Amino acid sequence: MDLSLAADRILELLQGDEDFFGLIDDHNATLQFLRKGETIWMEIPIPDKQGSYGKYIPLNKVSALVAGLPAQIDLNDFSEMQFQPW
Repeated sequence: MDLSLAADRILELLQGDEDFFGLIDDHNATLQFLRKGETIWMEIPIPDKQGSYGKYIPLNKVSALVAGLPAQIDLNDFSEMQFQPW
Protein backbone atom coordinates (compact mmCIF):
# COMPACT_ATOMS: atom_id res chain seq x y z
CA MET A 1 0.00 0.00 0.00
CA ASP A 2 1.40 3.41 -0.80
CA LEU A 3 1.73 5.92 2.04
CA SER A 4 -0.85 8.38 0.71
CA LEU A 5 -3.44 5.59 0.53
CA ALA A 6 -2.42 4.35 3.99
CA ALA A 7 -2.77 7.88 5.39
CA ASP A 8 -6.25 8.20 3.86
CA ARG A 9 -7.41 4.82 5.19
CA ILE A 10 -5.65 4.45 8.54
CA LEU A 11 -8.55 5.84 10.59
CA GLU A 12 -10.89 3.36 8.88
CA LEU A 13 -8.52 0.56 9.87
CA LEU A 14 -8.11 1.79 13.45
CA GLN A 15 -11.78 2.24 14.36
CA GLY A 16 -12.00 0.14 17.49
CA ASP A 17 -9.95 -0.08 20.65
CA GLU A 18 -7.04 -2.50 20.16
CA ASP A 19 -7.23 -2.31 16.33
CA PHE A 20 -3.75 -2.66 14.86
CA PHE A 21 -2.01 -1.49 11.67
CA GLY A 22 1.60 -1.92 10.57
CA LEU A 23 3.88 -0.69 7.80
CA ILE A 24 7.02 -2.49 6.66
CA ASP A 25 9.63 -0.71 4.54
CA ASP A 26 11.95 -2.18 1.90
CA HIS A 27 14.54 -2.97 4.60
CA ASN A 28 12.03 -4.94 6.73
CA ALA A 29 11.81 -2.23 9.39
CA THR A 30 8.31 -2.04 10.90
CA LEU A 31 6.23 0.82 12.26
CA GLN A 32 3.12 -0.35 14.09
CA PHE A 33 0.04 1.51 15.30
CA LEU A 34 -2.37 0.31 18.01
CA ARG A 35 -5.49 2.21 18.97
CA LYS A 36 -5.99 2.79 22.69
CA GLY A 37 -9.17 4.84 23.08
CA GLU A 38 -8.54 8.27 21.56
CA THR A 39 -4.78 7.76 21.35
CA ILE A 40 -2.50 5.66 19.19
CA TRP A 41 0.47 3.70 20.49
CA MET A 42 3.05 3.74 17.72
CA GLU A 43 6.16 1.63 17.93
CA ILE A 44 9.16 0.33 16.07
CA PRO A 45 9.98 -3.24 17.12
CA ILE A 46 13.68 -4.04 17.52
CA PRO A 47 13.86 -7.86 17.70
CA ASP A 48 17.61 -7.86 18.45
CA LYS A 49 16.89 -5.89 21.64
CA GLN A 50 13.75 -7.93 22.45
CA GLY A 51 11.59 -4.85 22.67
CA SER A 52 10.16 -1.84 20.90
CA TYR A 53 10.64 1.90 20.91
CA GLY A 54 7.29 3.63 21.09
CA LYS A 55 5.14 6.54 22.20
CA TYR A 56 1.54 7.67 22.29
CA ILE A 57 0.24 10.15 19.73
CA PRO A 58 -3.21 11.72 19.44
CA LEU A 59 -5.61 9.90 17.13
CA ASN A 60 -6.07 13.04 15.03
CA LYS A 61 -2.31 13.17 14.24
CA VAL A 62 -1.86 9.64 12.87
CA SER A 63 -2.97 10.33 9.27
CA ALA A 64 -0.57 13.25 8.85
CA LEU A 65 2.24 11.26 10.43
CA VAL A 66 1.74 8.37 7.99
CA ALA A 67 1.46 10.74 5.01
CA GLY A 68 4.79 12.34 5.93
CA LEU A 69 6.78 9.17 6.53
CA PRO A 70 10.09 8.77 4.71
CA ALA A 71 10.58 5.72 2.48
CA GLN A 72 12.78 4.11 5.14
CA ILE A 73 11.63 3.72 8.74
CA ASP A 74 14.33 5.03 11.07
CA LEU A 75 14.04 5.39 14.84
CA ASN A 76 16.04 8.63 14.62
CA ASP A 77 13.17 10.25 12.68
CA PHE A 78 10.87 10.06 15.72
CA SER A 79 11.33 12.05 18.91
CA GLU A 80 10.49 10.92 22.43
CA MET A 81 10.25 7.19 21.69
CA GLN A 82 10.82 5.12 24.84
CA PHE A 83 12.12 1.56 24.93
CA GLN A 84 9.66 -1.10 26.13
CA PRO A 85 10.99 -4.66 26.64
CA TRP A 86 8.76 -7.53 25.53
